Amino acid sequence: MRELFNHQITFNEDISTWDVSNVTDMSFMFFNAQAFTGSLSSWDVSKVKTMRLMFASTNYNLSISNFNLESCENISGMFRGNKSFNVDISKWNVSKVHSLQATFKNATAFNQDISEWDVRNVEDCGECFLGAEMFDRRWVNDWVLKRGRGVPKKGVPRSAFIGHGVGLGL
Repeated sequence: MRELFNHQITFNEDISTWDVSNVTDMSFMFFNAQAFTGSLSSWDVSKVKTMRLMFASTNYNLSISNFNLESCENISGMFRGNKSFNVDISKWNVSKVHSLQATFKNATAFNQDISEWDVRNVEDCGECFLGAEMFDRRWVNDWVLKRGRGVPKKGVPRSAFIGHGVGLGL
């Protein structure tokens, strides 16, 4: 389903009953599908491995709280540039996710408590919250990411909020 509605600016059909239970790639699926407001709450996404840029540059703000991301490895840019998204996704199982790069970049309305996310396998969260103006960064202060270059023992690297390779001079 990769790029299925990519740049379909006026698309807004009811696809709530689609069987997506065997889909593994939903990257760019609704990218820039600005008019889409259909419910996806009944979708079984448990086999999806990548949701990269799935809702980027859209206005999607309906509940996807029950999405089962147990197989998902990449949600980079998933809500990038989505200025409306502010849905409770605190119960998502992101334990296999390795990339959160730019996931909420410029998602200016997003402000949900994701402090309980299991991010131990995340290797890249660069620019994850860059431009997410409403996001309360205290919710990620206790995250423990997979250790790597520039990754603190606890919390997220500064690059998650200000961009790759940019320091705060602290």
